[in-house]
Amino acid sequence: MYGARDSVAAYPGLQLAQQALARAAAALGVLMAGTAAVLLLAMSAILFAQVIYRYLLQLPLPWSEEAARFCLIWFAMLASCVAGQQGVHFSIRWCVNWLPAPQREIVRIAVLAFGAAVLAFVAWKATLYLAVVDGFTATATQLNMFWVYLAIPVGCGALAAIQLLELFDAVTGLATHRHYGRWRLVEDTAFLQLVEEDE
Repeated sequence: MYGARDSVAAYPGLQLAQQALARAAAALGVLMAGTAAVLLLAMSAILFAQVIYRYLLQLPLPWSEEAARFCLIWFAMLASCVAGQQGVHFSIRWCVNWLPAPQREIVRIAVLAFGAAVLAFVAWKATLYLAVVDGFTATATQLNMFWVYLAIPVGCGALAAIQLLELFDAVTGLATHRHYGRWRLVEDTAFLQLVEEDE
């Protein structure tokens, strides 16, 4: 529980909402991680089978490369959601570390809001594009390309939802002085030390 300043929590209703939404974000992360793990296993099995069939049995599987590529697309989008929920996406902190804690929090809120808006826009545009690719089929697997391109709005939409949950935690944390968002829990040690010194 990072950022607690008072022994008695301010705004207990908001704090309960923070905890509930933090659990929702964690559950979404677990769902995405589990699905991504299944896709990674499937991709590994397909590629292993392709090696066996191509080099040992001399009977290459025509659909394996395509199927593995589609698994990789979905895996990449879902793994980005897991990284977002864990707060381990690449970030440059040196440009804000010198700011006082309140200003750093404002920058963090602005970045979360901007990121969520961009991701939501991409998800929306990708959803519109699904109508264009619907009906097209992949050459080897004969899979409708709708299901391949669906990875973009699902991944971007889920990551936008995660950022919105973190944004809610950041904004309500200004009132409750407590943070339950995963991103705040995985900030690097130097940044945490700066925040604690300023507080």
